[in-house]
Amino acid sequence: MTSTPFIVIGYTSIYGIQVADKALSDHFVITFTIAIDRPKVEKKTVTSRNIKQLDHEELSNDFKAIAIEHSPNDTSTSLVEKYNVTLEKLLEKHAPPRARTITDRTSAPWINADVKLQKQQRRQAERAWRKEKTFVKRQIYQYHHKRVKKTINNAKRDYYRSKILSCSTSKALFRLTSTLGGRSKPTPLPDQITDDKLPDSFCAYFYDKVKKLRTELDSKGGEPSYEPFSGEPWEQFQTVDPKIVKKVILSSNPKSYVLDPIPSDLLQQHIDDLIGILTNVINASLREGVVPSALKTAAIIPLIKKADLDPNILKNFRPVSNLPIISKILEKNVLEQLKLHLEKNNLIETFQSAYKAGHCTETALLQITNELLNAADEGMISILSLLDLSAAFDTLDHEKLLKRLSISFGLSGTVLKWFTSYLTDRQYFVIVKGNMSVHTPLEFGFLQGSVLGPV
Repeated sequence: MTSTPFIVIGYTSIYGIQVADKALSDHFVITFTIAIDRPKVEKKTVTSRNIKQLDHEELSNDFKAIAIEHSPNDTSTSLVEKYNVTLEKLLEKHAPPRARTITDRTSAPWINADVKLQKQQRRQAERAWRKEKTFVKRQIYQYHHKRVKKTINNAKRDYYRSKILSCSTSKALFRLTSTLGGRSKPTPLPDQITDDKLPDSFCAYFYDKVKKLRTELDSKGGEPSYEPFSGEPWEQFQTVDPKIVKKVILSSNPKSYVLDPIPSDLLQQHIDDLIGILTNVINASLREGVVPSALKTAAIIPLIKKADLDPNILKNFRPVSNLPIISKILEKNVLEQLKLHLEKNNLIETFQSAYKAGHCTETALLQITNELLNAADEGMISILSLLDLSAAFDTLDHEKLLKRLSISFGLSGTVLKWFTSYLTDRQYFVIVKGNMSVHTPLEFGFLQGSVLGPV
């Protein structure tokens, strides 16, 4: 056996190194003691609401009470305003914000109240055993230890199972498996701009980029051609049934918008109490041909286009919108009626592969490959031209789109008025790490992340 008293590697002290032949294999056993400074646990003050401890029965009674106060004759704007103000007050009443100091350490998502309680009991049993060192105390500790392990395994199993079963699409399942497998990484952000200035920097870049492209497009002049519509005009929306609204809400991703009065998952839990006011909001908007201004503000979250791009170059980011859940619900109901109009009048482009049911990049590749092979069989030469439109969503001209909807797609009356209201007087702000930029008008384009945008 040999021994080395002390060695320093970097900032870590290793001492008492011993090499011994234990005759267990043809390898020697190396033992040592390592001195490591205990990592400092940072503490921070956060403000949160105790949503999990809500008295849902009492909250449900308050929801029913405020639902009676709303009249179906109210305008969509006043209904949304009442909805937001009233629900914000109820949330303040049932789950007021509280400031608390926590250690900057994230607990495992599967840890529940039962696991925490049993871990406390195990710790108490361990302390009792270490204090008395009796056989009985040791058995009690071992019992609690085994029970905690079993409870944790069950909690993990139930958590992962519920997560997998909640995935309604293959895309959601793939994203979940990436997260659970540790392959997902936090969104990279520029590190050469301070956090407080980052939102305004992104906001200025997104605005200037679109403004520059629009100036170049407008300088070329010209007016697009509009093919006249020959079908049955679409003048009015159909009234939406509460059952349809409820189905749309429950099928939506419970992702909360920063300006939503209550979390989306809480809305889904109490949908039966609020379905009346939500249906009134949607039907009032469709009846008036007006989108309430409160639903036309979006929070922009910058997302990097590809993981290997330099995050310090702002053009490598794209703006993705986070919209109020009522706005999403309203758009989904309009989208269903728009699809019916397009199908009824054969207005869907035959060879379009994006943003169309049953079509994707695969169908586009099959179509092009088939045409190339047919051309080769006939001895023809093929030339393939691929065009990539820069900021196609962001540079859309609202006036020309509305003219196309009217002339070529037969939208008129209240329907055309609604789409005009939907496109105009919108604004957005960028939010990064809790910091918000100034509100900026959306002069051109569609918000990426909207429901109607792709169609």
